[in-house]
Amino acid sequence: MQKKAVLLALATATTSVFGAAFASPAQDLFDQATFYVGFYYSGPAKVANFRELRKTYQPQLDQACGTDAKCGYEKAVPVIQKIISDLKDPFVELINSDFDRFTSGKGSPNPVIGVQTRAYTGGLLVARANNGEPAMLAGVQRGDVIKTVNGKPATLEVLTGAELDAKPITLEVMRAGTAQKIDVTPAVVEEVSRPFAVPNTPKNTMVIRIQDFYWADNVASRVHTLVRKANNDSLKNIVLDLRDSGTGFDSEAMLTARAFMESVGLKYQNRFFKSSRTFTVQANQIVREDEAGNKSPSGQLDKPQLWKGNLVVLVNKYTVHGGEIVAQLLQNAKRAQIVGDVTAGAGGVSGGLPSLDFDVGGTALANGLFINVSNDRIVALNGTPFPMAVTPDVSIPEDLAMLAAGKDPALEKAYSILGAK
Repeated sequence: MQKKAVLLALATATTSVFGAAFASPAQDLFDQATFYVGFYYSGPAKVANFRELRKTYQPQLDQACGTDAKCGYEKAVPVIQKIISDLKDPFVELINSDFDRFTSGKGSPNPVIGVQTRAYTGGLLVARANNGEPAMLAGVQRGDVIKTVNGKPATLEVLTGAELDAKPITLEVMRAGTAQKIDVTPAVVEEVSRPFAVPNTPKNTMVIRIQDFYWADNVASRVHTLVRKANNDSLKNIVLDLRDSGTGFDSEAMLTARAFMESVGLKYQNRFFKSSRTFTVQANQIVREDEAGNKSPSGQLDKPQLWKGNLVVLVNKYTVHGGEIVAQLLQNAKRAQIVGDVTAGAGGVSGGLPSLDFDVGGTALANGLFINVSNDRIVALNGTPFPMAVTPDVSIPEDLAMLAAGKDPALEKAYSILGAK
């Protein structure tokens, strides 16, 4: 993995060559981002070249900056977010965090409470309280409806914005129709992306929830540790909960799938270099092979485990890329039944900056933000295109009203399939 400093050095050089060198910081950032999207993008969306992108979106930047010759980076960020949003490719995203922190399993450098929410009547519905983060530790649960924050109506900006500090806040929540107050202290999270076993499950059944696949060399390792425990405890069933699972490293997704199937592999076809390479999991290691047959290691497990028991995988429309890869690999191998909703649609692409390294996973911008760009298409080992989205074997769309009432139809269906009580 290349270091952020190298990425930033390349970013600055690219802006000088392709963009408006020595323009305002906002203009330089805009030029850099449009170059990366317009030049390297190879996903399912139809994207104009970077010059056309600039013509299309330059008026928005001009309006934001006005006559300010020193217009700052922050003025360009909403315009870049608009470009990314218009692509409708969920793999392409602007990450508002330090990339080195992500890859080492850390969260935002700003204090957070750690929840994923949905807009809901009268507040925000908690779809996920992140494992080990302040909200979960304070007792916030999936299905809680946050009504107020310190007495004011709950908004996404208040719960996730950089304006949070490390002072306690009081959440008024409704849990299955009952009101209660929960005190939470936002914090800078030093360890995230921790797959964990959900408590209070039926006998002989483990539910493993994966939040994302960013933490290099640790996400899959923790899944294999949980599988080892399930094997040692002679359990019969595992439910792999990938709902709201974010993107991350493909290597972690492949090694995670290896916990449930003996053979794992994918091919990557790069538009920019017109080349492909193959990644297969052999024993405890991912082996990368280029078109010339040259092989090299690319990620490994210390103590791999294999689950041979019953398996159901839960997905929803917020399952993005890494979770989609895992679910699709297991579905293709007929190893698990997939339950839930059609996924986000980023499973058949991957990203990186070809001029640096295929496996970087994205591009650092001059202001320290990080942009993922789809420039690889994923193909199964048999040569068939990897689907963009996972279509469940059993369709159960997310029902927010049921979730707010404390019910989980998809999980209950998984238990029914497994005969778990």
